[in-house]
Amino acid sequence: MMLHEKKQIVIVFSVVVMTIGFLFFRYIPLRKRMIEVKREKQEHKMLISKASSESRRIEQLQNSLIQLTAKSKNYDERIPENRDLGGFLQRITALMDEHQLAEQNVQPGKEIKINDMVCIPVTMQCRGQVERIFRFFRSFEKLNRAVRIVRVELVNDREMNGDVIMKTQASVYYKAQVPQDS
Repeated sequence: MMLHEKKQIVIVFSVVVMTIGFLFFRYIPLRKRMIEVKREKQEHKMLISKASSESRRIEQLQNSLIQLTAKSKNYDERIPENRDLGGFLQRITALMDEHQLAEQNVQPGKEIKINDMVCIPVTMQCRGQVERIFRFFRSFEKLNRAVRIVRVELVNDREMNGDVIMKTQASVYYKAQVPQDS
């Protein structure tokens, strides 16, 4: 073989070795890294998307918290220190009168002590048009006293004249008097 042919074989062999070396030591590792980077990029996009939706949810929760805080702001003030049940029941009957509800009956039940509060079950009954009863409840809601409506029952009047009979069970609260040690 001639020197010229040997040089060409050496050059071709060198090119093949360099190409194989480039493939195994440069291209394939870089290709794997590129695939990993694309996967990580996709994971980051999903994470950012999830964080974005979660931040919207946090904003909604913060708004709900603000609303609940505003609603419960005067909660302690709505549970009086003294019983004053008679005055409260008179306000209920006055509201029923104001909304032109008939056949009124407001009866307190037996007091139940719950931790530092006392609960008085109250049964209310009256007859009137549905719109007036709903207006009564809206006004009732605005009374400055903590009351929990346990049950409301609306039944059509037997005369079918558009009136309904409303029967409601509610719980009225006041703070229990703690005996003071002498």
